[in-house]
Amino acid sequence: MRHPTCGLEINLRRLKANRNLRVLTQTEVTSVSGKRGDYNVTLKISPRYVNQNCTGCGECAKVVATEISNPYECGLSRTKAAYLPYAMAYPQRYPRSPFFTVV
Repeated sequence: MRHPTCGLEINLRRLKANRNLRVLTQTEVTSVSGKRGDYNVTLKISPRYVNQNCTGCGECAKVVATEISNPYECGLSRTKAAYLPYAMAYPQRYPRSPFFTVV
């Protein structure tokens, strides 16, 4: 038996290697129209990284003082504006909150 993170890593590699799949993280389906076999889908893509240079090191989370409502706890708690959603986040990047501006 392997640790769950090992199995996740293997499956993520399989997803990346499959040319027939495209993984869209932090994306929400807003509408679907069409007929069987011929669909049109509209997607809302949320900001992905603090900026394009993000390596997932976490330094931005250490220096950002701004806090926002935690979207994963229905706003019942607060989190920093630059945060890692969860330990095994894919991709391993700090999403940018709409309330956080990179200078």
